[in-house]
Amino acid sequence: EYKVLSNEEEELDAKSITINYEGDNNEILENYTNGTSYTSVHENTIEVDGTNKYLKVGDILSKFNLTKLKEEYDATLVAKDENGNTLSNEEDVTDKVKFILTNNEVEEEFTVDIYGDYNNDKILDIEDAKKIVDKILESKLDEENGHSIESILDAGNTVYRTGVWNDFTEPHDELINSIENMEEVYKGEEFEVKYSINGFDKDTINGIEGVLNYNKEILELVSVEINKEHGDTNKIYGNINNDGIFAYILDDYNKEDILMTIKFKAKEVGEANISIENILASVNGVSANLEDTIMTNVTVIEAGKGGDEEEPETVTPPQAPETTKPAPVVKESSSYIRPIAYSSDSTIKYLEIKGYKIDFDPKKYDYSIKVKNSVKSLDLTVVLNDSNATYEVFGNENFKVGENTVKIVVTAEDGSTSTYTINVEREKAKEVEKEEEKEKKSSKTIIIILIILVIIGLIYVIFKDDEEEEKK
Repeated sequence: EYKVLSNEEEELDAKSITINYEGDNNEILENYTNGTSYTSVHENTIEVDGTNKYLKVGDILSKFNLTKLKEEYDATLVAKDENGNTLSNEEDVTDKVKFILTNNEVEEEFTVDIYGDYNNDKILDIEDAKKIVDKILESKLDEENGHSIESILDAGNTVYRTGVWNDFTEPHDELINSIENMEEVYKGEEFEVKYSINGFDKDTINGIEGVLNYNKEILELVSVEINKEHGDTNKIYGNINNDGIFAYILDDYNKEDILMTIKFKAKEVGEANISIENILASVNGVSANLEDTIMTNVTVIEAGKGGDEEEPETVTPPQAPETTKPAPVVKESSSYIRPIAYSSDSTIKYLEIKGYKIDFDPKKYDYSIKVKNSVKSLDLTVVLNDSNATYEVFGNENFKVGENTVKIVVTAEDGSTSTYTINVEREKAKEVEKEEEKEKKSSKTIIIILIILVIIGLIYVIFKDDEEEEKK
């Protein structure tokens, strides 16, 4: 028993005691997170949000209130490598990095798991998008076998191109989806069916899935393209299998236009129904309010006939040659990847000139700075908006005194380019400036002397004229 002693009571000898806490370290560490989004601790694993760049040790430690953890539990959390060496905050987090929680001389190891990192390489990129899409399609196919079903909602909160994570939010917009096509086509003709989503104001779509159904006896599927009208700037990865199940991960799609263009070939005469069913789209990880089934019909007629009116039998059928469009290549597995159009994004996301401040805007292409005479080139940091784009820098060497031009040419995946220009004014050397200043002073002195001589000459002439007048 312990009690508080009054001032009158005898002071007892101090006693050393040890207080042991109950509970596991997973719960303790979880209680000391800084409340950041997408951070949790369980089963000796720290789960965090990631980016398209490697996380540093400091990024993980910053997610915990280490000061409070030390004060209340006398516990520390540090990162160590496989040899037990303590790592600095600047080290990359890899599979070999372990985070050690030490309390009362008991050590416990924690590994790091990044949300959306399906191939476990500690970075979010296109490879994770492929894994997610394939996993969605495989799960849908195995639904009858009782397998867990992945959906686009699990993938939609990660934007792989930019590495940006969005918080879960309720959708705001009333979106409208529709499907349209030609009402009548010839046998042997290729035609397109277009799936559109409109009504965007605040929301953006990160992913979409569904099932494409059509009369396979009458129609043959040729290709599926996402966002064809805009050069595919908003799609990252997509897949559609032989059963018509598709899944696409998008990069914040909010175009008031066609999302999906589906090309068919009419191979037999008849009435064909085309539908997109079980539509599920992700708005920051929650379901968008779209119609889950939309459909259209197309009539395939014999070449040379239009409606009820017969054409002369000599009319040549407008049938496309069999070689104009190759059939999609089908893998041995249950799915195949359609060709994906190239991105046309040729913008810079972030531009820094070391030692100089510029008000950078991706839509602003011209900048001007003034540098000292000792500067002969700029130390540039360039981050592109599309990781598949490339850039080259021209004119960033051996600056001459006066005006210089540095150009950053960004080439998009589809070959289109944008040019950012930096106008650089290099100052003159101090010695040159001093020499010029001396020359200026000398010139001024000479001019002053000349002016004085002219004035003296004028005075002399005036006095001489006066003397001559007096003599006369």
